[in-house]
Amino acid sequence: MDNGFLYGDGVYETMGGYDGVILDLDSHIKRLQKAAENLGIKIIWPIPKLKKLIKKTVDLNKAKFLRIRLTLSRGPNGVDFITCKNPTLVISCEKLKPEHEIYKKGVSVITIETKRTLPEAKTIGLMHMIMAYRAIKPKNIFEAIIIDKKDFIKEGMSTNIFMIKSGKIITPKTQILIGITRGRVIELAKKIGLKVVIKDFKIGELDHAEEIFITNQLKKVVPVVILNGKKVGTGKNKGKVGETTKKIMKVYEGFIIDYIKKLKYL
Repeated sequence: MDNGFLYGDGVYETMGGYDGVILDLDSHIKRLQKAAENLGIKIIWPIPKLKKLIKKTVDLNKAKFLRIRLTLSRGPNGVDFITCKNPTLVISCEKLKPEHEIYKKGVSVITIETKRTLPEAKTIGLMHMIMAYRAIKPKNIFEAIIIDKKDFIKEGMSTNIFMIKSGKIITPKTQILIGITRGRVIELAKKIGLKVVIKDFKIGELDHAEEIFITNQLKKVVPVVILNGKKVGTGKNKGKVGETTKKIMKVYEGFIIDYIKKLKYL
């Protein structure tokens, strides 16, 4: 049987598909390659062929908005976790409906002390995420944010986190997945003249943030208005979507529109 099924021995990437256009495909493939290399899993398909297979799968699943997932496992390999004789690749798509309310009203998140085994890679063994979501979803909490034993903020279960403080956008630096959307947001924020600081910070600093938002490719930029049961922000904006977050949401939406136009009509 496949080692991915038996042992969670594999890696994956999740991408967004918009009108048949795959967002940041090259960046996702590069990250998959790096993660696979860390685990000693081979990508035996030439990258141009892999791209064609992904595109063909997307074309077969005609939709405005798709979740596209690449799952790569070691394949049937017994208890040998060193070699990789016959890796398994699965390309799947799921049609999605955009969520509108989360961007208007914001979401609630909590912090949780846990640890990912290999945070720099998207591995398919996700028990920490499963247990966190089983705990928070019945309480209508959107995301759980990982903190380490020293109270440093790391990332969400499936998102990267940003806070805004003293006019600066701050996001954690170490022991995180380097999100593709995180990178785009940093790049776009700088382009519109916002100061971005990449550094580790503790929960105490997050508690006093003026604004908080989280990112991933399918959810895009999501404003956080409640942290651990308390409203985020100060004064009249407390518990509301902040102005800087709105700017980031707008510029990221513009980026997606431009990206689709550019690739769709090549």
